[in-house]
Amino acid sequence: MFPSLRYGLLCVLTALLFSACTDPGPTNDRPNVNPPDNRPVTMRILTTSWLAQDQTLLTEFEARYNTNIEVTVLTPAELRRAIATGQLPTAEVILTPTLEDAVALRAGDHLQPFFVDAFMDGNVADRYQDREGYYSGLTRYTMTAVYNPNALAEGEVTSYRGLLDAGQRGVRIGIPAEEHLGLTGTVAGLHAVLGEPAARLWNQGIRQYATGGMRGTPTATMDAMLRGELDAAFMNSGDIIRWFLDGNQDHYKAGELWRVRVPKTTASDDNIPNFRCITLRKDAGNRNLAMAYIDYLYEIPVQQRLSDAYFEWPCRTFAETNDYLHAFKGAPGRIPMNTLEDHVAAARVLMEE
Repeated sequence: MFPSLRYGLLCVLTALLFSACTDPGPTNDRPNVNPPDNRPVTMRILTTSWLAQDQTLLTEFEARYNTNIEVTVLTPAELRRAIATGQLPTAEVILTPTLEDAVALRAGDHLQPFFVDAFMDGNVADRYQDREGYYSGLTRYTMTAVYNPNALAEGEVTSYRGLLDAGQRGVRIGIPAEEHLGLTGTVAGLHAVLGEPAARLWNQGIRQYATGGMRGTPTATMDAMLRGELDAAFMNSGDIIRWFLDGNQDHYKAGELWRVRVPKTTASDDNIPNFRCITLRKDAGNRNLAMAYIDYLYEIPVQQRLSDAYFEWPCRTFAETNDYLHAFKGAPGRIPMNTLEDHVAAARVLMEE
């Protein structure tokens, strides 16, 4: 790993060690992750990820508005089943792990449009917002390649085509189960910039060359790479960094040896971004407080803390990106959300072939 990467690891390791001890993590046995509070519940949040830092931010918001907010945590697979069946838990605000989940909520008529001060003031670029106002990007990330430089060359992982070529020649590439990915968003982006034939070919190829198939969690995929069972992995950029910095010394050492690269298309030099999105439920009972919470999440200090927590890029203009991400060779591409969302339906068809 480059010296700047080692420096980034060292800078954030201590903070993560402390936060890991208090991170409640997603769990279905504890639908309300808030501490007991005598104040009545005035708003509810539905999400698939809730870190200690999320709880800290929420507690600060509750104190500002003298309110009590309930949080329900589902796995990504549970959220997608709830969207498909229309049996979503009660919530005003729904945070989704991918753009395609926000698109599915909109298609199921679960959302209402919103327009907060951060948008009106031009603090969130149009390319991070749905054109009709039904959702917006909270943070950005991309599907990224992490690899052992003793097994393959950098050029093989800096393009989407290169990943297929590497798999074809026998490089062992690990890909987590689809529920943990934004792979549909990647296929949608390829469909947008390269067309349907190229998107279909890449989707079929990456699945074919996934060692052992697409299965397991991001952590399990990285652990398999540590055991020498994989030469590379293709997964959410934030999941890779969190594994390096989870307090395990073997993971930290691997971060010094392995390389991380952001792939691009060969023909158009585009990286395909994805978004952790924020949405407003159609039947929101406390719309005003929900809007205030959404606006709060776009405040510069909050966006910077979210970047530090999730190791993702902020969507608020002038919010600083986590230092470690600056050491990446690349960043999420600038393809607008509206362009990607127009191709999600086509991508879903390809994913089901």
